Amino acid sequence: MASLLSLSPELTLSIIEQLRPENIEQPKFNDIERIDHDSDTYALVYASPRDGISLSRVCRVFRALTAPTRFRDIVLLNDEKSGSSVSTILCSADARHVKTLHYVGIKPMSDEGEPLEGPSPDDFPDSVDSVLSSLSNFPDLDKVTIHFACEKTWEEDHSNYQASYYLFEEPEDMQMVREAENDEALRSLMKRSYAALSRNTAIDFKHLELKNVVAKRCSAWWLEGFRALLGGLESFTINLRGGENGAGWQINKLEGYLDFVSQLDTYFFKHLSNIKDFSFAATVDGPAEGLPLLVQHMPKLRSLSLEYVFITGDLAAFIAAHGETLETIAFTNCYSMWPENDYITWGDFFFGVAAKKPKALLEFRISTSDVEQWNPGVETSWRHDGEKRIQRLRERFSCRRMFDYKHLDGKYGMVFDSLDRAADRFEAGSDHRGWTQVCELMETNASTCRKRER
Repeated sequence: MASLLSLSPELTLSIIEQLRPENIEQPKFNDIERIDHDSDTYALVYASPRDGISLSRVCRVFRALTAPTRFRDIVLLNDEKSGSSVSTILCSADARHVKTLHYVGIKPMSDEGEPLEGPSPDDFPDSVDSVLSSLSNFPDLDKVTIHFACEKTWEEDHSNYQASYYLFEEPEDMQMVREAENDEALRSLMKRSYAALSRNTAIDFKHLELKNVVAKRCSAWWLEGFRALLGGLESFTINLRGGENGAGWQINKLEGYLDFVSQLDTYFFKHLSNIKDFSFAATVDGPAEGLPLLVQHMPKLRSLSLEYVFITGDLAAFIAAHGETLETIAFTNCYSMWPENDYITWGDFFFGVAAKKPKALLEFRISTSDVEQWNPGVETSWRHDGEKRIQRLRERFSCRRMFDYKHLDGKYGMVFDSLDRAADRFEAGSDHRGWTQVCELMETNASTCRKRER
């Protein structure tokens, strides 16, 4: 067989170019992973990198050359075929190439409180258990993602999950959790999956991402092994699964969902003692009200990213308390609640952050709505008048920045713009003054950093 080096220079360069990581098609989840929170596109079926697979079949040389890219991201499903396949990789020399392991567990939820099916050993084969509990056998593993879905296609997954809407109506105590894990396939799968993950005694990966988290407790989260795993991480990402019942009622009207969000510190946050990068995302139909981030959590935090969260005084205090370490903050679709009740204005939020003069803060990105994009399909006179008022105020105060104020519909839980409140706050100018204080503080910090680098 001809050597790679015996080929023409043009062909050799072409092959090497194709082997560059950015040119080889990466693994895709074509039906299960929601591309973004406002998209109807999910993905569930794993597609192998086509170009890399084709090249690897040419000869042994090409197989060796493509291996670092082909095995960089691998997917583990909760079935025997996938478990055996990944076990083969784990026991081979190719295990050293694995950087990210994506675990996807698929089982239906109960339908309106009636179990569709009970747990089965086939739901979580020994081969899958062995891989999840032996991750140290991937010597260069850097990241693990965990994702649970109800079905293998978007339509079936969405339909099953929607039919399970009222399962989130009541908060669960631990007895209810254990009963559900004994009786329901998905809850049992969650328990067994996290329990396997918790049995890793030598944990080398530093990044854990929990995707599409169903708002149900898992008893395995109380295991010492799982909490030790959380304590060893440097990066933690968690995205909640929202939902609605098909008739307009949002999941944030259900006490079970709200209780789950309020307990996230017990499940995860207070155990993240070495975290440097933290990312949390809720959804538009389940925005996080009162996210339990407390001043004692994550003492080494360097980067904070939040999406679909209502700001609170506790959140401002959390940011201020990490002034020695927190460098970057990103808010996407984060709002001030109106009427405020236990929430605060953007101005008070910024003043609370700036008052402690955080020394490390260098970047604070906030995505805000544009008046032309605020629910343009809603045809009401007050909406129209509110938008016109905001436009006039923007022309009058062109140097000011406007921030989002929202309210939740009392019946359905939908998020609506509080245009009059936003206009009042914009005209008063206190939100902008608070933001200006934060910006001036960041500029001072940046200047100090530049002087140190000279």
